[in-house]
Amino acid sequence: MERLFYFKVPRAHYKADAFILWCFDERFDSFEDRNPFVRLVFWLLNLVGFKQFNPEPSLLRAYVKSVGLKHPDVVKWGGGGKALGTLSDQEIAEALFGQMELSERLHGAKEFHIAVAHSNCGGLPGFENDPDGEDRHHRDLVAKVVRIVGERFPEKKIVGIFPRFDGVYRVAERVRLR
Repeated sequence: MERLFYFKVPRAHYKADAFILWCFDERFDSFEDRNPFVRLVFWLLNLVGFKQFNPEPSLLRAYVKSVGLKHPDVVKWGGGGKALGTLSDQEIAEALFGQMELSERLHGAKEFHIAVAHSNCGGLPGFENDPDGEDRHHRDLVAKVVRIVGERFPEKKIVGIFPRFDGVYRVAERVRLR
């Protein structure tokens, strides 16, 4: 075995504040760092009250920070939680439910945040020229996914979100029942 580089990772186990299901589309969790000057300007704007300018390098990281999470378990899957709301993807849905159960068992995830696809998602084509139709469709699908996940995990808070090119929108939420 050949080490490619050195990086120190903490050995201590952690408690996850949440499980996040997100799409693997790189536009919504970019590995490309923003220009440091742009990040500084956004940070300064944020500091003086313009909260819509987030200095984070990716939408996923900005979301995590904006909702106050510190240690989320993140699973990326094409379409995010879309498979949880469609009958044609039951094997995938069961695999995703398995990841939620694992996060809960191993790291004590307290709540689940489910991104159901995103703007211009290849998994849900047909909305290129109809942003209002896309929003309507995703409102219905996210609400359905939150209901389904809530039935499977009645003790968890479930947050259904829709990532767009201008930010993340909370579409549906179910508070824990127990």
